[in-house]
Amino acid sequence: MRALRPLLTLAVAVSLTAACASGGGSRGPTRNSHVLTAADLEPLGGVTLWEAIRELRPQWLRPRPPNSFNDPEAANPKVILDRQPFGEMNDLRRIMATTVARVEFLSARDATTQYGTGYPAGVFDVRSKRGGDADRP
Repeated sequence: MRALRPLLTLAVAVSLTAACASGGGSRGPTRNSHVLTAADLEPLGGVTLWEAIRELRPQWLRPRPPNSFNDPEAANPKVILDRQPFGEMNDLRRIMATTVARVEFLSARDATTQYGTGYPAGVFDVRSKRGGDADRP
């Protein structure tokens, strides 16, 4: 019986961990550090997406070291709106947060996988409420 005690303790710990895990079906605010949803943005009211990100995910706006001598803008993430190039990081000021269903910050690697080369500082992948595919990655 004594030999089974560590195994039993491990089984209980795994069961408790699984029981406490999120089911993922909630439509409330997200806790993913790379994603903001309409539920996260809604309490902020009529602010721009830039202001919402500054409030909720300020690390997304932090300066990155330049990665090109020829193009200093390459150090800033680009903005993709409804799967189409939209502009530079400052163009987030042109998007009202109330129109956004979801915004995700993609690293340079993830941006390259999804959108091809040309995003060495990553991408703000914005899905508008009118875009219709906000739930799709």
